[in-house]
Amino acid sequence: MAPFPFIKLTSSSGAFGLDVKEYTLEWVILTHDVHDHATAIAIKGMVNPTMPLTQFGQAMGWYPPGTPYRIGNESNVVCYAGPIEVYGRKPIRGSGDFTIRGVRIVRTQNAGPLVKWNVRQHYSTSYDKSSDRQTGSRPSVNDKVTITVNYEWEEMPLVRDIVNGTMVLNSAGQPFTTPAKRRRKIPVYSITRREIFNPIAKANNFSNTVNGSPYFGAAPYTLLMDSIIPHFDGNIWKVTYNIKERVEGWRVKLLDTGYNERLPDGSLTPILDDVNTPVSEPAKLDGNGIALEDQTAPGTDVGPYHRYLLTNFAALNLPNPFRINAVPDQYF
Repeated sequence: MAPFPFIKLTSSSGAFGLDVKEYTLEWVILTHDVHDHATAIAIKGMVNPTMPLTQFGQAMGWYPPGTPYRIGNESNVVCYAGPIEVYGRKPIRGSGDFTIRGVRIVRTQNAGPLVKWNVRQHYSTSYDKSSDRQTGSRPSVNDKVTITVNYEWEEMPLVRDIVNGTMVLNSAGQPFTTPAKRRRKIPVYSITRREIFNPIAKANNFSNTVNGSPYFGAAPYTLLMDSIIPHFDGNIWKVTYNIKERVEGWRVKLLDTGYNERLPDGSLTPILDDVNTPVSEPAKLDGNGIALEDQTAPGTDVGPYHRYLLTNFAALNLPNPFRINAVPDQYF
């Protein structure tokens, strides 16, 4: 049943650009309550987002701001409802006005009052989803976001040929004393969305941490939540999540080196050089505390050591940036 004795959808228009698509719906309504004004009209005509705007060809009302566009056979999952405009109040009868009868001022009788209103609502793909304002819900993986992919560059030893995988060695088959370097890129994913609840505690707890479990298809320890940057504009929070990916992970492996080696009885003794004096630079160890006989060998990696705390990134309810596609034209 419609919220008013009479409600009619009088206009439906659209503008369909390459990047922005917009719809405008307009209604005319009649109400018997002369005490209702703009706010009351907007609330009375608001339709639950799960319900259609029309039933059996009859208009039911309008959606709360932030609801995706849907009416009749049309829908657009990323085109959100904007503010509800209520205007054009016009009493038709029983307006409650005063009339002058001789020397007396008399209120007009309100028998069978009737007031006409106009309502307009605009939908646009340029709107941020704002239904959280209505529901008070926490951030969701379905929230509208903006995504930027940048790259950082770092130098690392060139141990293997990138093309054929062979070891990088000199003509004697030994690693170069000063290893060659290669430049590789680290992708940085920046995900920004609007949020209602204060995100400062979340930013402090999750910044500079790594994923302790698989996330967005990435293996544990390979994603670093470099920073979470909250910005409050006096109305709503705008939060940017900066995630860096390193395929080998963010744990540290170290070359096993030291100035002392451990004897079978557990005691330590200085490592001596060729002239039986303690070494002036760390010597390579074999992973068991014993100095390598061939100090030109690559050495042994030890670890890994964790230099970042592990957190559960899933608790942030971020959308998967690898599964977001632009809306095709069929969704006009």
